[in-house]
Amino acid sequence: MKDKTCEERIDAELKRELETLKGYGNDFDALDAHALCFDYVEAGTFEDQDEPYFRWQISWGGPSDEFRFFVQNGDELERVEYWFLDWFDGACRKIDEEVINDIWESYLLTYAQDMMAPPTEPTPFWKFQ
Repeated sequence: MKDKTCEERIDAELKRELETLKGYGNDFDALDAHALCFDYVEAGTFEDQDEPYFRWQISWGGPSDEFRFFVQNGDELERVEYWFLDWFDGACRKIDEEVINDIWESYLLTYAQDMMAPPTEPTPFWKFQ
């Protein structure tokens, strides 16, 4: 029996993930525990990747899934993609779900802004004395 492709599986996986996230509401501790990481992926990090994005990685390995947040003007959400990936196979859905938009606005945006803030100069140790 042949395993299903990511394209054949993605809709069910996305539905399951959205239902899970809706159940957390504004419980930020639960959201922290649910995902593996939130990071910034620069343009050109991967082959054929022209745009930078913020990645909210839910799971890793085979399979893995993640939400990719594309922004403009620093923090204005342009679009969100859900990716389901499994060993040399992958599928994507562009999504516009209230729960994901709310998570961006009330939870992830602050982290994104911190990541994009210009670095600050370290305070010399003698100024602490």
